Amino acid sequence: MQSEKKGYGLLPEADMVLEKTKELTDMLCRTEDYRRYQKSLRVLKERQETYNKFNEFRRKNLSLDEKDERYFEMADNLYDEYKDILMEPVVMDFLTSEEHVNMMLRRVFNCIAGDIQIDVSYMD
Repeated sequence: MQSEKKGYGLLPEADMVLEKTKELTDMLCRTEDYRRYQKSLRVLKERQETYNKFNEFRRKNLSLDEKDERYFEMADNLYDEYKDILMEPVVMDFLTSEEHVNMMLRRVFNCIAGDIQIDVSYMD
């Protein structure tokens, strides 16, 4: 019943997993890579017009369909259209710091997913 008070579920170890997850999250947030990401995001947001234009590029980039036979052509055209924004040092700094955080998170996820065996053969 005690785990139900915490609102997670029936298994007491689930609360411990959540507590340890919070500890891991706190550790990740204290890394230099994450602090650099937060700083570069703040600097980018201070340049509101650049930030807005950059987000416009990101939305359009996400909307490209990789299955479209013209994907590479459309991607090249999009990058050409936004190359001035993408080459701005503040955007480049942000993209670099974002990539480092994403790599860190990917390594953490791969570590977790690699050790936890779940049958997903139905997806084949």
